[in-house]
Amino acid sequence: MLTLDGVADWPLWSFQAKRAASSRPQRSMEYLPHDAISPSRVSHTLKRNSTLISKPYEDIKTGDTATTNSRIITGEYVRAFGELTGDNHPLHTNAQYAEQTRFGKQIAHGALMISTLLGLVELHPSYLQCFYSLDNLRFKAPSYFGDSVYAVCEILAVTPHKDGESAVVTSAAKLINQDGVTVLSGDFSLLVAGRSTALADPALKAQGAP
Repeated sequence: MLTLDGVADWPLWSFQAKRAASSRPQRSMEYLPHDAISPSRVSHTLKRNSTLISKPYEDIKTGDTATTNSRIITGEYVRAFGELTGDNHPLHTNAQYAEQTRFGKQIAHGALMISTLLGLVELHPSYLQCFYSLDNLRFKAPSYFGDSVYAVCEILAVTPHKDGESAVVTSAAKLINQDGVTVLSGDFSLLVAGRSTALADPALKAQGAP
């Protein structure tokens, strides 16, 4: 289930959101690869710098930013996530049920939107070692079927371990929809390799590169 920031404002927010959802034309677009989305159909689709973790931590600086391409949130995308996780709450899967809720229409899972953010940002396997923590997470608005979202990230801190082999890199990240509304925000911390511990690019190894 999605939890929204500002619980005290829910009655007014839910009325406005339900009214906006009911007046919004229903979009039934299927999933499209990022490079197949036409800018005339969805805003924020131009090629952007999605690079966040693509080099050793020694070369990552506080203040570095990344802005990604967009992804369309489709009904099929949401249904597949529900089947994978077992979270089949009717708010996500049943249009008639969703019409009766504060949201007015079906929405995507909050956990799916977190995964979508991580999927939009480049996290190179040579340097990303693992997901470390997620702090200050806020779900600020729902994502409806047919919405498009993109991510904006800024490096807050790079904290090397004592052995110097890796560092915790913390980024403030936001997922923003086609209307410029922030869907979610949080501080994502990742364990990133240094120059001495970076792995070979698995894609290059698969191609037979030395």
